[in-house]
Amino acid sequence: MSKRCSKCKETKSLDKFYKRKKNKIQLRSECKLCSVNGCKLSFREWKITHKERVNVIKKRSNKKCPGRYKAREICHNAITSNKLTKQPCVVCGKTEVEAHHSDYTKPLDVDWLCKKHHSLWHKHCKPYDEQHRPDNSNKQATSI
Repeated sequence: MSKRCSKCKETKSLDKFYKRKKNKIQLRSECKLCSVNGCKLSFREWKITHKERVNVIKKRSNKKCPGRYKAREICHNAITSNKLTKQPCVVCGKTEVEAHHSDYTKPLDVDWLCKKHHSLWHKHCKPYDEQHRPDNSNKQATSI
């Protein structure tokens, strides 16, 4: 059997396509060569070339959860003004961390998680158990 690549428009054997479990035939639409050669725009490039679309998505997201946007903004401003300092990941201790808000009404009450554990938290909503959860040792409660 064969399939046509959505990018280069060539018909190729099925082994020339990466697997994708989400679609009907379980193969990606572009061939491996097109994927590797970067025929698709990277997300960063897409955001630059589609600014209007990005703004629509942001506005929709902010309307859907306005507290999230405000909490992120307050947290970011506190970090840049040195009122809030980043701490190591509460699970593994890595220093490259992201702020995770358990409650958006408390924008400076954050758990510091590395990218891996932050994505795990959002994927499973429980990446670290209570024994890993800090007893406010990695949190800073300062008011702005």
